[in-house]
Amino acid sequence: MKPTALAALLLTSVLCCVTFSCEDPDDPTGTPDDTARIAATVDGESYEVTGILVTGTLIDGGSVNSLAVGGSTLPFGGITEGFALGLIHADGTAFAPGQTFETSSTTSVAACEYLLESFLDDIRAESENTGVGQITLTAFDTVNNVASGTFWFDGADDDDPATVYQIRDGVFENVPFD
Repeated sequence: MKPTALAALLLTSVLCCVTFSCEDPDDPTGTPDDTARIAATVDGESYEVTGILVTGTLIDGGSVNSLAVGGSTLPFGGITEGFALGLIHADGTAFAPGQTFETSSTTSVAACEYLLESFLDDIRAESENTGVGQITLTAFDTVNNVASGTFWFDGADDDDPATVYQIRDGVFENVPFD
């Protein structure tokens, strides 16, 4: 499977998990993990997701290792907004802090997506459509299963590729993964 196809699969999986899961399965009280967050600016406007709606998945496949993180708001008032990020080592390299993933790479691949769904708009802007973007791991803790990093990308709208959204100053912090 090509890294870009794997990235698309990871991003779709993360968005589904984030959109449909609302509580921490390891916490019987249902209280949120308030340290996890994803934030960025979208065309200059600040946006942030915190708590239990931020999650990740690590797949250690030997020859291909991938980490997907995502965060989304609940669809209050008919509006859902979120980010999904995929990091892929197509050569089997293990994840470690300080690693940088490029959307244009074929071995250490970054895949980024911005999603907005509302009554007026339906935007799915992906870095795969522009090839412009980067994710850097700043922390990767396999004892506590959390990851942190920075990201930026240009995402072209799937329905209107001429419309490009600039996502800048992105961070993900203490994102739990399983």
